[in-house]
Amino acid sequence: MRPGADGPEIEAWQLEKAIRSPCVRICTLDDKDICIGCGRSLEEIKRWNGYSAMEQHLRLINCARRRKGRLRNRYRI
Repeated sequence: MRPGADGPEIEAWQLEKAIRSPCVRICTLDDKDICIGCGRSLEEIKRWNGYSAMEQHLRLINCARRRKGRLRNRYRI
């Protein structure tokens, strides 16, 4: 097992399987070309199926960080 960057430990076999697209059908890009639904950049959306499972996993971590940052900035008081 290997620890995940932002989550539970990850089995090696999990990184070999293709990861389903994180699309949530809210396909709207912000001014930085980041989807407000899934948190992927336009380039990540276009290239998703060409990424290895490891690349997809790493991009999902970045997407989660982007979504957290968006929420943090949105509700900043």
